[in-house]
Amino acid sequence: MGTMLIFMFGAAVYSAVTLLPLFYQSMLDYSAWGAGLVVSPRGIGAILAMPIVGLLVAKMDTRYLVSLGFLIFGICSFVWGQLTLQISPWSLLIPIIISGFALGMVFVPLSVTSLGDLKPEQVGNGSGLYNLMRNIGGSVGISIVETLLSRHQQLHQDQLVNNLASTGDAWRNQVDALTKMFMSSGDSSMARLQAIIDISRHIEKQAELMSYVDDLRYMALACFCCVPMVWLLKRVKKSASEVPAH
Repeated sequence: MGTMLIFMFGAAVYSAVTLLPLFYQSMLDYSAWGAGLVVSPRGIGAILAMPIVGLLVAKMDTRYLVSLGFLIFGICSFVWGQLTLQISPWSLLIPIIISGFALGMVFVPLSVTSLGDLKPEQVGNGSGLYNLMRNIGGSVGISIVETLLSRHQQLHQDQLVNNLASTGDAWRNQVDALTKMFMSSGDSSMARLQAIIDISRHIEKQAELMSYVDDLRYMALACFCCVPMVWLLKRVKKSASEVPAH
């Protein structure tokens, strides 16, 4: 159960690490450096969590910490799922920092709970398997979110294009308005073509945005589903220092 949970959490964490910088670069035209700076405060939350969690691990049931960590990370993912194209670099700062704190609440307590009941000669193999599942979970998670991102973009684009027919006058008025704007630099037929191309680009961007929102909400749902699974683990009373670091 411990390896299943770290698999799920690795998938969620690495997916978030992949999706948010990709969103800033592809949708908002940030540079790689700028996107990295925007999401880097997650480390602040993790740094703040580690000493606090280290003290709590030896004093309370670690399952409470792990459950709360999954819950908080799920809530942060749900907040990220409110993305728009008008957000500033500061819009997601608080949930990014809090998500880093949630990482600290899961990684160490979950390793203590998963490995703390093993015999000393079994800890090495158990730790290796535990870390392997975390890395595999990250790889699988990235593959899934990238696949969903591509396929849902196509799905949402088809839906948006199909809905244009029902807009009627609004669609024609928008095309006419853009045609008049583009006529200053060309003839009417070319201006109308440019207007339709411009609307198509907006549709593609909105479809891509909606696919990011889908991914982040699926990630939140996966974290919420992990909360009850935590309570299938045994309670282990062991200090964090007795469990090898990962």
